[in-house]
Amino acid sequence: MLKQIIIAVLLVTVIGAGVAAFAYNAANQESVVAATSINPLSNGQNFGQPGQAAPGQQIQADSAAQGVPVAQGMEGEPWQAIGNITALDDFGFDFTTTDGEKVYIELGPPDYWQAQGVELNEGKLLLVTGSINDGMIHASQVQLADGQVLQVRSDVGQPLWSGGVSNSRGQNGQSSGSADGSHTPDPQAQVDEWVTIEGTLISYQGGSMTISTADGSLLTFQTGQPRFFAAQGVTFQVGDQISVLGFYQGDQFSAGEITQLATSLRVMLRDPNGRPLWAGPGGNGNGGGNGGSQGNGGPQG
Repeated sequence: MLKQIIIAVLLVTVIGAGVAAFAYNAANQESVVAATSINPLSNGQNFGQPGQAAPGQQIQADSAAQGVPVAQGMEGEPWQAIGNITALDDFGFDFTTTDGEKVYIELGPPDYWQAQGVELNEGKLLLVTGSINDGMIHASQVQLADGQVLQVRSDVGQPLWSGGVSNSRGQNGQSSGSADGSHTPDPQAQVDEWVTIEGTLISYQGGSMTISTADGSLLTFQTGQPRFFAAQGVTFQVGDQISVLGFYQGDQFSAGEITQLATSLRVMLRDPNGRPLWAGPGGNGNGGGNGGSQGNGGPQG
């Protein structure tokens, strides 16, 4: 009798251990599956392949419409969402995310993004990646459900229509008037004419500004070395009315002085010869330079 009791206890112990091990392995296996089921928006996987998601279909993606950090170094907060175009104009589109949020997506100059051959229409389903700054969403990349990609900014938010990062070669003085404003122009270069352009600031990020002028055209220009610009203590926001004094070198506009019209505060970037103030004498961050000493209509100190 005692022997039967001992055997029964051993059987119960063995069966209980087996059940516990099975339950543990099943739970661990579920955890592994859950850990590998990563949201495609968070790891850069493709948003839709041809035949997988036609325009107008609902695509479910956790937190996509809330914004996912995807581009470190952008001005403003990284932003990403899936949704549909509800209205389209030359400079961007109204966009309704999958959670019902209605926003406006800025794309930049139409002559740049429309030339890429990616057709955008009302109702199309998109994945938009970019940044949000002062309530304005600036697209870096727009991906259609069929896999087509419209790229208007670099991964750090630099507008590609103004040269992007490809023109950045350091400060060795060998480049004349690069798009990012970080080089010293040829000291023999002549500024033919200083012009003043006024407009509304619609984008300020990635070391560049874009303004919309009274006739509806857009002008994008670089704002030079960020630390030198910031040291002058003038804060600009999207929507500000500004006046820009500068000159053209070919099709590239170089800003010498930027004035915030509401406050009359200004940032000085170049001397009357077009030389960047941050690149040498006068580049001490106070914006004074030697403005006015040449009497040629350049920035006045």
